[in-house]
Amino acid sequence: MESSKNQHEALKRWLRRYRELKRDVDLLYDRVDDLRGRVEAARTSHLDGLPHGSSVDADRIGGIVAELEETESEAMVAQQEATATRREIAAAIKQIHGPRWADLHEILRLRYLDDLKWEDIAEKMFGDDPKYWDRADAFLRRAYKLHSEALAELEQFVSLPAGQESST
Repeated sequence: MESSKNQHEALKRWLRRYRELKRDVDLLYDRVDDLRGRVEAARTSHLDGLPHGSSVDADRIGGIVAELEETESEAMVAQQEATATRREIAAAIKQIHGPRWADLHEILRLRYLDDLKWEDIAEKMFGDDPKYWDRADAFLRRAYKLHSEALAELEQFVSLPAGQESST
């Protein structure tokens, strides 16, 4: 039982990679937007009609532009890595077959690719059931159970890097 729990935890870490990569991409693009704003602000400061020291301002703008280009490049590489990881996870999920495979696919997609909270997942999956709103906690437990089943199925198709299976 303990080994299975460790396997599930390792598998969840493997699945969460996309969330972390996506967060990194979002932060890098936020930085790109900030740097673009700084470049624009530096450029428009020259339009006020007042004299400015051109070499100092040019150096400052040049430094910001260089940082902007470097950050844009880093963001594009991070985006490619996130996209490749998403495809890898989606392909692994698609390998699950057998009873209730569609629900198993959906719970993993909602949790790890769409990054939804458990309450939102339960509502999305079971909200059409007339009893859902009276027994939301029961449906939440059902989502947890379905998730555990999905992880058990997914273990068959995912080879974790050596040493990752047993790390906690």
